[in-house]
Amino acid sequence: MNVPLPVTNKTTTIFMKKTAILRMIRAYAFLAASLVLVSCINDSVDGAVSSFQEKIGFSTVTASMSDDWGETKSNMIGTDVDSTEILETISSNEAIDTKGRIVSAVSTYGSFGAFAYVYPVTSGWSDAKNSAVPDFIYNLKFGTVGGQWRPDDNHEYYWPAPAYKLSFFAYSPYVDYEINGTPISDYMKISGKTATGAPVITYTTPDDLEDQIDLMTASSEDIPGDYHQSVPLAFKHALSGIRFNARTAGNTIVIKNVTIANVYDNGTYVIGAAGWTTGSTKSSFTFPTDREVSGTSTIINDATDSLFFMVPQTLPEGAQLKVTYMFAGKENTATADFSGRKWEKGKIYTYNLTVNASAVYYEFAVTLADSDLEGNKATYDVVSRYVTDNGNGTPTYRNVDYSVSNLPSGASYVKNADGTLTITGPARTGNESLVTSNSAIVMRSVMDSLAGPVDLTTGANYISGRRGETANCYVLNQAGYYCFPADVMGNGGDGIISTENPTTSWYGSSNENELYGTNGFFIDYNSSLLTNGAALTTSSCKAVLLWEDVDGLINDLKINNVGNGYISFKTMARNRMTPGNAVIALETSGGTIKWSWHIWCTVAPGTYTFTSEVTGESETMALAGVRMAGDEGISFATARYSYNSNGVVSSSAYTTKLMEVNLGTVERDRYYRFYPARQFDFTCTQSESGDARQLTVEQAKVAIGETPIGYTNTLYQWGRKDPFISGDISTAADNTSASYYNSKHASGTNAFGTSSSKNNEVNGLFGVYPVQDNDYVDYNKRTWNISNYAVNLQFAIQHPMTFIYNNYTYSSWSNETPADWFTYNNDMVSNDENNPGISLDLQKRYDNAMLWGCSYNWHDYVVSSSKTIYDPSPAGYKVPVARCYDTFIQSNGVYAYGNFTTSGLFFPATGVRNSATGKLENMGVRGDFWCSSLKYTLPGVDDGCYMKNAQGEFGHIYTDSDMHRGSALSIRPVGEDY
Repeated sequence: MNVPLPVTNKTTTIFMKKTAILRMIRAYAFLAASLVLVSCINDSVDGAVSSFQEKIGFSTVTASMSDDWGETKSNMIGTDVDSTEILETISSNEAIDTKGRIVSAVSTYGSFGAFAYVYPVTSGWSDAKNSAVPDFIYNLKFGTVGGQWRPDDNHEYYWPAPAYKLSFFAYSPYVDYEINGTPISDYMKISGKTATGAPVITYTTPDDLEDQIDLMTASSEDIPGDYHQSVPLAFKHALSGIRFNARTAGNTIVIKNVTIANVYDNGTYVIGAAGWTTGSTKSSFTFPTDREVSGTSTIINDATDSLFFMVPQTLPEGAQLKVTYMFAGKENTATADFSGRKWEKGKIYTYNLTVNASAVYYEFAVTLADSDLEGNKATYDVVSRYVTDNGNGTPTYRNVDYSVSNLPSGASYVKNADGTLTITGPARTGNESLVTSNSAIVMRSVMDSLAGPVDLTTGANYISGRRGETANCYVLNQAGYYCFPADVMGNGGDGIISTENPTTSWYGSSNENELYGTNGFFIDYNSSLLTNGAALTTSSCKAVLLWEDVDGLINDLKINNVGNGYISFKTMARNRMTPGNAVIALETSGGTIKWSWHIWCTVAPGTYTFTSEVTGESETMALAGVRMAGDEGISFATARYSYNSNGVVSSSAYTTKLMEVNLGTVERDRYYRFYPARQFDFTCTQSESGDARQLTVEQAKVAIGETPIGYTNTLYQWGRKDPFISGDISTAADNTSASYYNSKHASGTNAFGTSSSKNNEVNGLFGVYPVQDNDYVDYNKRTWNISNYAVNLQFAIQHPMTFIYNNYTYSSWSNETPADWFTYNNDMVSNDENNPGISLDLQKRYDNAMLWGCSYNWHDYVVSSSKTIYDPSPAGYKVPVARCYDTFIQSNGVYAYGNFTTSGLFFPATGVRNSATGKLENMGVRGDFWCSSLKYTLPGVDDGCYMKNAQGEFGHIYTDSDMHRGSALSIRPVGEDY
């Protein structure tokens, strides 16, 4: 056996125990057990020793990062921030000796693990590796002692013999190496002793950069069994190094953090192989810093910080590089797509961030703009944008989307076209209660009862022989004791339009007056022609309540109790007083109704202070209405028109008064649902910046009115004086429920009969009856039977609760349905103003165009009208002529469910009653208003003029096939002076 030679101070001699020699002999059938080889174990490249040494030893050297590739290249990478770009540089000769560092020598870690494989000299490693196992030296730790490498087990390992070859593999640091108290074995595993082939390292990148290592590996393959020299181990860097630099265009920014997102965080590496095999899991790695960066390039993760050491890989889909920085007080994040990029082992990748130091930042603000408690909604103003400010005072903006999350179950949101955000909360639960209307509260708590009896024509206590203007409608504003004269029809003699015999020829300019205003054909309940008086006899008669829409509104109804010819009554008590409508009739002993009057209980217009039943607090509210007597209404600017015989129209400005509300309007008590206060949260997140805003919807306690909304008004067939009930307005479609009371129905009913009956009043019901066949006036013969001609007018007077319907179709004109309650046969076949010579049975008249004081007109303009005994308006008002409402046509306003509001005036969509059936239609959808005038058409049916308020329309319609004089519409009266 050769005697080992002395070693220098750079070598460490290791002697192998006999047990190890026996293992070698058994394993490899050594012929010369005494063959011993020695090598120096040393971390110096030039640590040469005698070639006669028999013990196995190592010399180590560490390659510079990237030396094994020796190449440098650059790539420009775009980001999602217009003013930010990233230059990728793959560089060499990087050496930073620090934590998370590139090491320049194995001695930096102070240890490495070694493996040795022995196989016959007839094989090379490429052949032997498939079956070779590291049972000669397996994962043996070597450390430095006095500057020399020594095996951790203090064994001596000898060269086997020339008949064998050896391959050596190593890695550093050893698996028991600790960083910050944690052994790297927690995230780095070594293949087993029985595994064939080169050792395999399974590595998971630590989340904390301070725990990451610069893993190095080395291999020396096919070393002869009698090498007798130090085995050279050239350690190479096994991971990819990542570092960052930043610079600006001169202004200062602060780098907040750098994140490598969604990259593979683990893999396996066969020592000596060219590349890694990545695992499937991904992670993100963030390096926080507050590095101030100015115009020159600044190292972000420098010698005092940490590099990223990542598993070499082809970066997966979704991999990103994010750099967050502060500029001008705003935080910005530049994101680059790294999908498909490659990180190779042993290379350093430097990413140089260049920021255009303009004011580049995200703005994100969500502020409450409106809280709609009734709608259970909150609307927010949202500013979400990317801002570039070059300092010239004109920033540029790019809108940035945002998401809404964390809403409670049942809540929803809408991003509105105007940039606002509307949050609708989950359904609210509350208690429903009936709450008195504001009008009723005023009557009960503000207005005293009147001792009376108050004459409704004067508004003062009754004085015999003194009375004011009579009418078919009387208004009262508070609880009390009232009376009105029942010995006069409507507004009396002033409401009679005289009747004249027709001449031999009705058409032509000389006789136009016959058509425009001289032929009244007015009658009383007995079909007697009225010429100059409108008196009624009250003897042997009684006063009866036909109907009331508030139970108990009219009480103690009497005739001649106050004075001769007067009807008196009392209202309900003040503490129960409620707005409403009623109709009182003068009835003969035989049960025939001679006349009837509408009693309208409504609040007087004004500003009132009262205690709200909803809030329990004192409230001041302006209410619209009509005063009991001498009401001034609203000053209303319109125009008066005139025209000459050639039809040339001229006009002049005129001001009259307009009733504040529709005729018969009342505000009902309404149901409210009381909701307690509550709150809920949600989150808005800006998509690009990730900036999140936590918001809270605060909803105060609230009382919300349930449908019906609580107002209604009466409806009228054209030319009739008596009202028909409508329904209570809702915000949806038809609401035909309208309760009314009388002696026949003390508990109330909402029945409106659809079968024909002449006994509706006797049965105490609103009902229908078909129009009866009228005789006609023969102008050529200049004769007529007024009683037969006016049969339906007489019926209308005697039956104020009966809706007279007409579904007759006149066959001479294919599309005409002359649905006038007055006549059974078709209306007069009208002359066309453009063709005055046409005559088609022109001598026959079946209708009465003068009932509301205006008659027919060839023109669109009517000069004036007179208030007749059939006008349903209270004193001081009358039904307007068509052009009176011109100021509202195409006027600005707001529509809501068919209702129209303009110039402080409200025109509700209170629906209509169908001329052929009497059915209530289009509640909350459509509102139509009668005018007193008519207009000739040919062919046509001479419908009444009316103002239409429906589906965004507001204007005059003269001949509309779905709106005939038999229809029941609303009325908005104007001053009698117009």
